[in-house]
Amino acid sequence: MKILYCISGLFNSGGMERVLTGKVNYLVKNAGYEITIVTTEQKGRSVFFDLDPRVKTVDLAINYDDIYNDFLLAKIIKTFQKHRVYKKKLWALLEQEKPDICVSLCGMEIDFLSTIHDQSIKMAEYHFAYNRIYQSHILRHNNYIYQSIGKLRSMQFDHVTQKLAKFIVLTKEDEIEWRKTHSNVAQIYNPILDQTSAISFLSEKRFIAVGRLDAQKGYDYLIKAWSFVSQKHPDWKVCIYGEGPLHDELNVLIRQYGVTHVVSLCGVTPNIQAEYLKSSGFVLTSRYEGFPMVLLEAASCGLPLVSFDCQSGPKEIIEEGVNGFLVPEGDVEALAHKICYLIENPVIREKMGTKAWKLSQNFSMGAIMGKWQSLFSDVVGKNAKNHVISSF
Repeated sequence: MKILYCISGLFNSGGMERVLTGKVNYLVKNAGYEITIVTTEQKGRSVFFDLDPRVKTVDLAINYDDIYNDFLLAKIIKTFQKHRVYKKKLWALLEQEKPDICVSLCGMEIDFLSTIHDQSIKMAEYHFAYNRIYQSHILRHNNYIYQSIGKLRSMQFDHVTQKLAKFIVLTKEDEIEWRKTHSNVAQIYNPILDQTSAISFLSEKRFIAVGRLDAQKGYDYLIKAWSFVSQKHPDWKVCIYGEGPLHDELNVLIRQYGVTHVVSLCGVTPNIQAEYLKSSGFVLTSRYEGFPMVLLEAASCGLPLVSFDCQSGPKEIIEEGVNGFLVPEGDVEALAHKICYLIENPVIREKMGTKAWKLSQNFSMGAIMGKWQSLFSDVVGKNAKNHVISSF
């Protein structure tokens, strides 16, 4: 089977890029698929995660990022112009490569993908929470204009994704919401990419958080929470792994709360698993998520989990009081309290870590990719059957 994926770039160290490379590596190695990944923003930068050499990559050099900071009207006009170029180039590539399926990761191509009439079946996988489009706009500028733009873009997104053969979401919570407007929804969890037989001894006096340094991840909450934790346990620290636009802002907050000795911005690492194994708990403070893979990765290393009960995903991974704790979103003092509870109760910490590890086994690469292969085969089979029927 031939599949063409569309994603903005493969140079980032983000979760979506990591999951995609892991999935396509599995498909070419274990299922003999032919895979092409199309990007728009690569600009000659190297692929961050290891990619099987049999996977073909093509950058169409649309470069939407170049207009990110333009004034609103100019940005709208230039986006429309770039859409026309992107559609023409992508259509030509699809005619050339002749994939069975074209999968969008809901980048800019999602606006026009269903209007490209080559032979491929059009699908999309959405790695974000149900209302992410609106939230991302108001996080940038919470005013009437951006609220209105967020609502409009959400309506447009609904319209274009309804026209696809399949629209795959990550969580059961989101599946319920999308089914209110979409008849083409399927739900498949992301797999754990690097499962290990090793688990943490949970003896180091540190927690870990992992994710891009942006508003979504809520590290401002975490820094404030740790100011409470450090009052009771000044020898415990939290290490935050990731890069992003709020690096300098977060450093200012760390100084303001007086926690420079116990809160560290550690950048990115090619071996995050080793950092999980050196930690005694994982904390997630996101304002919203799609399906937080970092919770599963931490669980696979035997870490107890503490997370805001944000939309969506954490409640489908964390069983309250069994493998971790769910805290009301934004409740910094409750977050600090649960972290302190795990610090003060090593036996409970170990029991929760064991339960977290056991749950993580349900998300193995083989189990999850089997569901993807079944979906692909089913969609292609139905398409072939429809062609036969329509030929009579």
